[in-house]
Amino acid sequence: MALTQLQPSATGAAPIGVPTAPVNPRKRGPILFWFTIALIALAEGVLGIVDLAGASVAGPAYPALAVGIIGLMLVLGAFWGRAGGLILLGFLASFVLVGSLAADKWQLDGHGRSVHYAPTSTAALRTDYRLATGELRLDLSQVSDPTALAGRSISVTGHVGSIEIVVPPQISTTADGVVKGPGQVEIFGEGHGGIHPRNSGSVTGSLTTVPLYIHANLNVGQITVETSDE
Repeated sequence: MALTQLQPSATGAAPIGVPTAPVNPRKRGPILFWFTIALIALAEGVLGIVDLAGASVAGPAYPALAVGIIGLMLVLGAFWGRAGGLILLGFLASFVLVGSLAADKWQLDGHGRSVHYAPTSTAALRTDYRLATGELRLDLSQVSDPTALAGRSISVTGHVGSIEIVVPPQISTTADGVVKGPGQVEIFGEGHGGIHPRNSGSVTGSLTTVPLYIHANLNVGQITVETSDE
């Protein structure tokens, strides 16, 4: 059978029935986004462990590490694709880096240093304490009106470091602590460590039946809630 040769149309378009070369667009999708999130979490955890081991790690090093990883993934995405969402993530990490640099310059509360709070009255007691990096100790054993602590709720949060909270032994207290990354949580003598440890516990005091509520959270580090020796 003779083959009929197809002639191009007058407009120059490919004749009907002749296959055209498939378009091969760059791969798209957020695959690199989730890989980047996991890589940042791992790198931040390692840096936090190095920080807790005694190395001098500046607070801005944490968001700077995230910005660096996102930058590398964006370069990879420029050649391989699948980098959806990384620009927004990089913008957010850069914003955190700028804030961290400002906090480091002005030495904001609890940033890269040790802070110690020992309120002598419930009027001086805050409901929220925050730590950037470093050590925070909250000692409630000096409160002159401890029964007024009943029913109060105190939240202590931080990024990397250690949180220590001391409560009067005669006050009923319920406490819980969570470390999102690697760390240790010890509540009234019972400790849990590892990755994402959490713990809770209660003590019954002689002066109050309604407990004082304490909530502690860290990204990386150690949380300790204990009663004073008094």
